[in-house]
Amino acid sequence: MPKETDEELMIRFQNGDNSALEELFARYQKPLYNFFIRMIGRKETAEDLVQETFIKVYRFGKSFRGSEAKFSTWLYSVASNHCRDFLRYSSRRPESPIADIVEPEQQNNFTDMMNATDESPLEEHLIRLQIGSTIKDAIDKLPEKERNALILREYQELEYKEIAKVLSCPIGSVKILIFRARKRLREMLKDADLSV
Repeated sequence: MPKETDEELMIRFQNGDNSALEELFARYQKPLYNFFIRMIGRKETAEDLVQETFIKVYRFGKSFRGSEAKFSTWLYSVASNHCRDFLRYSSRRPESPIADIVEPEQQNNFTDMMNATDESPLEEHLIRLQIGSTIKDAIDKLPEKERNALILREYQELEYKEIAKVLSCPIGSVKILIFRARKRLREMLKDADLSV
């Protein structure tokens, strides 16, 4: 039996089946976490924002129209708006930043690496961490709209038309935002040693 599409699960949820929303949460928890960690940079906050986004999906799920948009596009619109609200609120009430320099996909077991007889794997891992930190810091310095568009394209792998729906702007504007973001990143990273 083929797996239900996101849109079919949303129809089930709209008809009162909460287990369908649980399935959607299981599918999108990690991608949304990765989106928020790249936008916000703090693990605990990213986890909270994932939960809060799905609370919004629960509360406003009836407004989803599968004939008008893919579920993933609609979900990232909800997440992007929630992120924007969070950033606006947190700029008025700044939190103490937590140094989360390790990208989620780079988290390895340091104990195993420390026990290795050859120092090369540990050294290489530390270099990769530094590269990840340098790139993350550069992305964090991008203007919010450019950062958002770049993350949706490069990390969440959304298409331009989906990003346009998420950001509520024309596809041409999305392409310009991503072009500018990449250009700024190249400029910021031109003097950094990103070789392993």
